[in-house]
Amino acid sequence: MDKIPAFSGWLSGGFSDWISHHSVQEVALVVGATVAVTTLLINLITLLINLANFFLNWHYRKKKLRLQQLNKAAPAREREKDEVK
Repeated sequence: MDKIPAFSGWLSGGFSDWISHHSVQEVALVVGATVAVTTLLINLITLLINLANFFLNWHYRKKKLRLQQLNKAAPAREREKDEVK
């Protein structure tokens, strides 16, 4: 149970040590760069998800159109079978 408070104390101490060695402008630069890179990564992941969604929709829409065409042709085939009998 003492591991979590010890880790949080170690983490906050390390952060305080890091921030004390830098000016406000340097800290703002690091925070801004981190936010920019994180936003870029989120946007790239969103783009990949949207592309996957597009191709999945395209695939199933193509399948649906094929099934609709087969269903339209089915009554004609049934009539041909009746005429042959």
